[in-house]
Amino acid sequence: AVNMSEDMGISYLYLMKILSMLRAKGMIISEQGCRGGYRIKNSTDSVSIYDVIVAIEDDVTLFENSAEVKKDYGEEQVERYFSYIQDWLAAILKQTSVKELFHGDYAGKQYRTVSVRQMESTISVMQK
Repeated sequence: AVNMSEDMGISYLYLMKILSMLRAKGMIISEQGCRGGYRIKNSTDSVSIYDVIVAIEDDVTLFENSAEVKKDYGEEQVERYFSYIQDWLAAILKQTSVKELFHGDYAGKQYRTVSVRQMESTISVMQK
């Protein structure tokens, strides 16, 4: 793990914290001994980027919704827009596997989510 932290440019303690979270969520297995180390429990095809983020962060949240505060029309529109973006990002992260990320296979992938044209239409409606 020391070599891994150096290769990644992060502190050993931070890496151990992340590995501990992933192990607690059952995503990785740690093996002791001279041939020990960490390995992913399931195939990298079956683990999404969303799964990894949620294992570490508990959620994929870009924008906190403040229900207690009364908002004017513009603030409601901004909140709705960021909620939409957050849902869109979560959908893409759920559809991208760890394997696709590390092999660059996501570049030509067709995601089952809204198109850019649909996003632009939503934005233009919100601007009115």
